[in-house]
Amino acid sequence: MNFDRMIAEIEQEIAKLNLAKAALVTASTGASAKSKAGSPAKVASVDSGTTKAPKVKKRTMSAAARKKIAAAQKARWAKLRAEKTTKK
Repeated sequence: MNFDRMIAEIEQEIAKLNLAKAALVTASTGASAKSKAGSPAKVASVDSGTTKAPKVKKRTMSAAARKKIAAAQKARWAKLRAEKTTKK
């Protein structure tokens, strides 16, 4: 039995598992290629020695921005209602 070769193979397997773990952590935090518009969520770096999941920065929206979006959506609904009544 060649112990040096066995140790090298085990180290390669550990490296593969660490890469798989990093990919899973990234996928579970939502940081993927399909991310929504805007800047990506801030994710802590993956360290092979940690067992905690990285924290994701929570995004918040101002009250003024929520009001602006609500007004735009209400305008869209009003436009659709107006189109429905003219088609009848």
